[in-house]
Amino acid sequence: MKKHELIVIGGGPAGITLAKMLGKSDIAIIRPENASMIYCAMPYVIEGLIPHQDTLKSDNLVTDNGGVLIRDEVTSIDFEGKSLQMKSGETYQYGKLIIATGAVPFIPPVPGSKLKGVMGFKTEGDMDEISHVVDAGLKRAVVVGAG
Repeated sequence: MKKHELIVIGGGPAGITLAKMLGKSDIAIIRPENASMIYCAMPYVIEGLIPHQDTLKSDNLVTDNGGVLIRDEVTSIDFEGKSLQMKSGETYQYGKLIIATGAVPFIPPVPGSKLKGVMGFKTEGDMDEISHVVDAGLKRAVVVGAG
């Protein structure tokens, strides 16, 4: 079982900022994604203003500041035992835990919300799916929300 003084679940802006602020502390950032993204830039990719690659953050933002990047998914948390069970089967002990998994798009449970073409917009997969639909000739869309 591996141990870190601080573990952050989530590899977005909060996790990266913590790694930078805490410097060479014993910090581990856990995220399942292959790359961390600049999420607010995703609409510009869909519009064709910037390439997808420009939305990806370098892992060095974590590792150059002494952090350890773990690409895995937390499947359970034992708060009393201060441990995390991972999808890979690995177990991690922590001194302190920060859960910074970000926002989740809310699609209200209204008639039609499960139809093809109704989607959230949060992840790289969402961006790719929407880009594909736009590239295929989408002419009209309804956007609900102002995030």
